[in-house]
Amino acid sequence: MRKIVTSAAAALAFVAALAWLLGPRGAAAGAAIAFLGLAWRHDNQTGACLPLAILLLLVVGVMFVLLYMLILTAPH
Repeated sequence: MRKIVTSAAAALAFVAALAWLLGPRGAAAGAAIAFLGLAWRHDNQTGACLPLAILLLLVVGVMFVLLYMLILTAPH
């Protein structure tokens, strides 16, 4: 339990530092990196958590890119 709390605190500090340095984009990048770091540190015995976390971030990233492209091509 202590290992998870320590990891979560470090991840929150990392996200806060990037948000302070780079603004909202830094917070988003920091959250993605912290999520992957937490999945890697607390992976299960079969090693399935990190690949699933990467796939989840890829799916969410593709959705955001498609929405952004839709906003760019929408008539004003």
